[in-house]
Amino acid sequence: SRPCAERVADRALECAARRAAAFAPARCVVVHGDPHPGNALRATAPRHGAETGFVFVDPDGFLDEPAYDLGVALRGWCAELTAGDAAGRARGFCARLAARTGVDAAAIWEWGFLERVTTGLYLLDHGAEGSARPYLETAELLAGAAPPGSG
Repeated sequence: SRPCAERVADRALECAARRAAAFAPARCVVVHGDPHPGNALRATAPRHGAETGFVFVDPDGFLDEPAYDLGVALRGWCAELTAGDAAGRARGFCARLAARTGVDAAAIWEWGFLERVTTGLYLLDHGAEGSARPYLETAELLAGAAPPGSG
């Protein structure tokens, strides 16, 4: 059996090719690598670097474009996306992040889609089908949708 629809895999490969083509070392930053809510902890006291009151822990730091971490942060939200208008909600999430960070919304979308698919496949490979399915199901909902700013 196939872990996901062929159009999901094809879309992920297209997104990966675009992100690879857009890679420019001069624009790279050190990214966290896995900025999900479980890796955000409340700071015990105000300090530089924790102006929001939270800090990221357990980094997998590497150099990449700023859109990478923003896309990872969007890989979840499965319940919100399956509640209706998945593409509209995902575009809204990307638009809000783009407006607050100055990062291209389409790049955020592509990283979010890639992370959604790869996380689903990773979880399947490790026997966690129940945890994997929401990622792959929402990737299916988004596979045919245009990213923000493309239409």
